[in-house]
Amino acid sequence: STYLLYLGIGKFEEDKSRHNKTELYTASVVKPDGKIKTGLAFEAAQKSLEFYEKYFGIPYDLPKLHLIAVPEFAYGAMENWGAITFREILLHADKDTSTSTKKSIAEVIAHEIAHMWFGDLVTMKWWDDLWLNESFATFMAYKVVDWAYPQWKIWQDFVKNSTGGSMARDALNSTHPIEAKVKSPEEIEELFDEISYGKGASILRMIEAYIGPDKFQKGVSKYLQQFRYSNASGSDLWNHLQQASGLDVSRVMEGWIGKVGYPVVKASLSSGKLVLEQERFLLSGARDKQTWPIPVTIAVDGKTQHLMLDKERAEVTVPNPKSLKLNVDRTGFYRIDYRGPELQSLVWASKLSGLDRYGLANDAWAFLNSGRMSWKEYQGLLECFFDEEDYLPAFEVSERITNLFLIAPKKVADLSRRYHKSQLKILEGKRDENSSLLRGTIAARLAILDDAYADEAGAKFKDLAAIEPDMKRSVIISYARSSNDHDGLIDRYKKSTTDEDRLRYLEGLASFKRPDLVRKVQEFAMAGNVKRQDIGRGLLQFATSNPDAHAVTWEWFRDNIGKLDKMYEGTATLSAYMRAYISIIGVGRVGEIEKLFSEHKLAGADATLERLKVHDRLANEITKA
Repeated sequence: STYLLYLGIGKFEEDKSRHNKTELYTASVVKPDGKIKTGLAFEAAQKSLEFYEKYFGIPYDLPKLHLIAVPEFAYGAMENWGAITFREILLHADKDTSTSTKKSIAEVIAHEIAHMWFGDLVTMKWWDDLWLNESFATFMAYKVVDWAYPQWKIWQDFVKNSTGGSMARDALNSTHPIEAKVKSPEEIEELFDEISYGKGASILRMIEAYIGPDKFQKGVSKYLQQFRYSNASGSDLWNHLQQASGLDVSRVMEGWIGKVGYPVVKASLSSGKLVLEQERFLLSGARDKQTWPIPVTIAVDGKTQHLMLDKERAEVTVPNPKSLKLNVDRTGFYRIDYRGPELQSLVWASKLSGLDRYGLANDAWAFLNSGRMSWKEYQGLLECFFDEEDYLPAFEVSERITNLFLIAPKKVADLSRRYHKSQLKILEGKRDENSSLLRGTIAARLAILDDAYADEAGAKFKDLAAIEPDMKRSVIISYARSSNDHDGLIDRYKKSTTDEDRLRYLEGLASFKRPDLVRKVQEFAMAGNVKRQDIGRGLLQFATSNPDAHAVTWEWFRDNIGKLDKMYEGTATLSAYMRAYISIIGVGRVGEIEKLFSEHKLAGADATLERLKVHDRLANEITKA
C-alpha cells in the first residue's frame, strides 16, 4: 500500500552491510572528490531496524534496504519503501562531522525507517491523515535515538525542536489544525510543516504519558498488525490505544487534532486551592475562550498527580505546599502562566529538571512576545539563567537573547554579549557532546557580538584542520568578521568536498561586517555556484544571524522573490524560510514587505507577516524602554 516508488539512474558506488536477514546498502553517485563515509549511517539503520522490529513486533518486510545519497534534494529525505533517499549530508560522517550533524543523521535515518511500517506497510486512507504518518515517524525516531545513543539525551532536542518549533507556529492566527481537509496537491504540500511533524509528534508524546508507555506500545503494535498491507485512519489507531489502556483516547485526540492552536493554563492559589483556567494562547495577545481536554500533570512537594482539565476552570486542593510545578518535564502541549509571587516562589522551590527550566524560559519568551509579560519582567527572569549549567535551558536562553539582539541590536547587544561570555566560561571544562555542541553555538554567536572575541578566535583559522568539529563554524565566522577575506573564503568553499564544510563556509561568507561583501556572496550563489537546496539556508538563515547583513539580505530577497518562488516550487521550503527569517530581517520594514506580498502571492505570506508584526512590536517596546 506504499504511496512512493523510487527509480535511480546513474553511476552509483555501493557499500554493503546487513541486519539479520535484511541486506543493507548505501549508494552514492560517483564523484571526483571521493566516496561518502557511511559507517554511522549503517549503524543508525541497524539500530533502527532492531528497535522497530522489537517495538512493533513485526519484522522489516523486504529482503533489502537501500540508503541512497542524492547530490541535490529539495527534501531532507524520502521514505521510498526499501530505497530511502537522503541529502548527502545525512549519510556522510567522518572525523570532522559535528555533533549536530551526527544527531541529524541518526534522527533522520530513524525517521525514514519508521515509515517502512508507518506509511509503507500501513498507509493512511487519505491526505488529511498525513500528519499521523509524519508525526509518528518523528516521535518514534527520537525513541530510537534515545535508546541507541543515550549520551545525547535526545528528548531535550525533541522538546526544543518539535514541541518548541510547533508551538511557535501554532500560536499564530494563520495556523491550521493537525488534521486538515485537503483537495489539491498545493494544499497537501502546505501540510508539510511544523504542525504535521512537530505538533502531531508532541501530542503523541502527551498521549503516551497519559496512558503509559507499555499500553501505548501495545496499542500501536496491534494497530499495525491489523492494518498491514492496507489503509487506515487516525481513528483506527485511537481505538487500539483505547483498547490497550481502557482510557478514552479518542475523546482526547479528537479534542486536539481538529482544532487550531493550543491552550495556556493560568494557575493561581486561592484559599488552599490551586485554580486552573484555560484559554487559547495567541502571539497577537488576543483572548479566545476555546478549551481542550488537557492531561495536566502537577508535582506537589515532589509527588506527581494527574488531572484531566476539559473545562474552562478547575480547582485542586493543595494544603500548604512547599513546592509546586505543572506540566512536569514538558510532556503536555500547553503553556503555564503562574499568577502571583507566592505560586511563582513555589515553582522555583521545586526540584526542576532541565526540561522544566526550559519550559519556564520558553513560556516566558512566548509571554513576552504576546504582551503577557513586559520587557522589564523578562529581563529579570533572564538573570535567573545566567549561571545555567544544563544544555537545554542554556540553549533556549541563548536562542532567545539572540533573537532579541537580531530585532533590537543596539539595545540588546550588551545583554547578549554578557550572557554568551558567561556561558562560554561555564562550558570550558565540559567534555560531553551536548556541551561541545552548545559551546560551538555560543562561540559562533559571540563572534557576531564581540569584535575582540572574533579577532582572537579568527586567528585560529590558519590551523582550522586541528580545530574540534563543533568549533569549526565559530572559527570560520570569526575569521570572516575579523578579516573580510571574501576571496579566500570563496576559494575554501569551492574546494570543500563535503556538504557540511560547504555550509560552514557559507555561514562565514554570510557573516561579513561589510554588506557589500555579503551582496557579492548572494550574487555568487544565485549564479549557480551553490546547491539550490542550500541557498535558502545559506543566504537567509545565516545572513539573518548577522545584523550587519539585514538590509542587503532584504534587498536580495525582494529582488529575487520570483526566482526563489520558482526554485522551491512544489515544496513548502520557501514558506518555512520566510516565516523564520523574513519575520526578523523585516523588522522596521513592515510596509515594504506588505507591498511585496501584495504583488507576489506566496504561500506562507500571512504567517510571515503575522510573525513579523509580533517582532516589530516587541522591537519597538525594547527600543523605547
